Amino acid sequence: MKTLILLAAASVISLTDAGAASVPETGPTAFGIFPKNLARQHLGTNVFLYREGNQTFVPTEAGAAWLDDDVATGWPTATGRQYYMLTLSQAELITRFALSTRGSTGTVTIYAGDEAAPPTAKSWVVLARDLPVEALNEKISAQGFSRFAKYILIETNLTASGPCYGIYLYGEKPATDFSLEKRAQPLNAQGIFRFVNDLTSISLSSLYAKARVSYVNSDDNSVAVQKAIDDNPETSTTLVSSESESGMIVQFHGSQNIQRISALTDVGAKGRLDFY
Repeated sequence: MKTLILLAAASVISLTDAGAASVPETGPTAFGIFPKNLARQHLGTNVFLYREGNQTFVPTEAGAAWLDDDVATGWPTATGRQYYMLTLSQAELITRFALSTRGSTGTVTIYAGDEAAPPTAKSWVVLARDLPVEALNEKISAQGFSRFAKYILIETNLTASGPCYGIYLYGEKPATDFSLEKRAQPLNAQGIFRFVNDLTSISLSSLYAKARVSYVNSDDNSVAVQKAIDDNPETSTTLVSSESESGMIVQFHGSQNIQRISALTDVGAKGRLDFY
């Protein structure tokens, strides 16, 4: 059985990510090969939908599902030609893009820009054009796809729409460069992200939260097993079916308040998962 993501979730409004070296790295420095997904609310990223009628970008409830860190929350993308704009908190080097979707058909075009502008503006630079949405379940890294940008425009032209569980942007920043810090005061998510869905989550069993996979009952090495908790749903580690021993042990960085658990596995996986 392949386990891709093991998620322990808590409310995002009381925590934030911050680039920091204050938390000592445990384990091989090779953990730095796992990139941080930049399309996340806890990094200040937001998503807007373009309204053709008044030619403005407006907040969308989809952002609660697409930008949180829970593989179980999804929101469908509208059919036809639509434009979604991701706004990053600062300009970042973008090298790869992916969507976690199910049941959608059609194409996606990705643009980068330095300013928030209508889709027709010449300031948008094409990063990848007319990609089949099915292919975006794998990380895209096309030739010339490397650009600093603060805004990413996603043009979707779908004939059928299923749920989208997450948007993934990758660049040069590894997940291990980040750590979680408690905010002095909880954020007003509605005031910042301008939608009211407060069920967004962060993953406490993640490399950026300083968690580590300390054991799996397979032959994967200590670096490879971290794929179970990296920031990419397309990577995985293998667990051996067993009724007498643990399949995986995830070590948190300190005690954590766990509110719910999600696991993403291959569709062919069968059986039962017990959590302790």
